[in-house]
Amino acid sequence: VTKDTFKGNLTFNGKSGYFGGDEICRAKAIAAGMPASSKWVAWLSDSNHNIGNGRMYQTGLPYKTLDGKIVAKSWNDLIDGSLANPININEFNQVVTGSAWTGTLANANSALGVQNNCNYWSASGGYSGLSGNSSSITGRWTNEVLSTCRAQLHLYCFEQPWCGNRICESERYAYETCSNCRTDCGVCPPKSPMPTCFVGDTKISTPF
Repeated sequence: VTKDTFKGNLTFNGKSGYFGGDEICRAKAIAAGMPASSKWVAWLSDSNHNIGNGRMYQTGLPYKTLDGKIVAKSWNDLIDGSLANPININEFNQVVTGSAWTGTLANANSALGVQNNCNYWSASGGYSGLSGNSSSITGRWTNEVLSTCRAQLHLYCFEQPWCGNRICESERYAYETCSNCRTDCGVCPPKSPMPTCFVGDTKISTPF
């Protein structure tokens, strides 16, 4: 969760809407000393796009805060309505309290309607946005209360797959392989000179 807080208009570095939120997360991470090549997504949804439908990598590996505490064992665990530990550590590894903009229900679906997302995260007044409690381990971590878009709230930031983080990420919405990211996934095995047909098998295995 970011150290800084923001109004509901998340326009930043020429990007608007939830893309502005993503850019804020990236900028804050880099400013805190994380690699410039690292990738980040803000936990934000609007009426047309939810965080669980293509915006965020869905892994079977644990989600952890920067101090090493496990938040959830996997994507499915993250969106089941409870967390093992709160997402309350900022980019400087400090404890944060307060609310964060989300526009997102506990199951990662959008909270529909412009009054749930500050009019697509473009308004600093006249609208409201759904927010979560960064100290909560229930579904309230992402779905607690509607806040006026004039309010200054934090953002939840999730690191995304990037080549160089030493994790071979090849699950949903990430496509790292030994071909496109040798740093994380290692050297590809040599190709077989020809396909191999196994006795009793109706299929021929195709070489890499």
